[in-house]
Amino acid sequence: LSITTLPIRDEWPAIGEDIYAIGTPLDWKSMRTSVTKGIVSAHRKLMKYEGVRMNFIQGDVETHPGNSGGPLIDEFGNIVGMGVRGLSHTNENGTAVGVGLNLFIPIKEALDTLNIDYSATSAGY
Repeated sequence: LSITTLPIRDEWPAIGEDIYAIGTPLDWKSMRTSVTKGIVSAHRKLMKYEGVRMNFIQGDVETHPGNSGGPLIDEFGNIVGMGVRGLSHTNENGTAVGVGLNLFIPIKEALDTLNIDYSATSAGY
């Protein structure tokens, strides 16, 4: 297959910067390839997640189950992160409701952890 990949941006997006999450929330047939927009809310350094300290980009860009593993991109189409978790609370009906706090692994860290060479796709924005 001839596949064109999106460029990788090594550095973290700035707090307040526009970001976009691409994914397939909730139902893969009716909601596939959804795009939502938000901003970077915070940089979470060494935050404890499932017993491990990790770095995260926090954004208010809306995500749902099914977005995990999807790319987080900047306004130029560069991948800056990978969706891993959307925080929620349970309402009075017992339904989990998103609260606009979503976590993304910085893409450089995800690829380095997986030992994936991405130098050919680095961004030149």
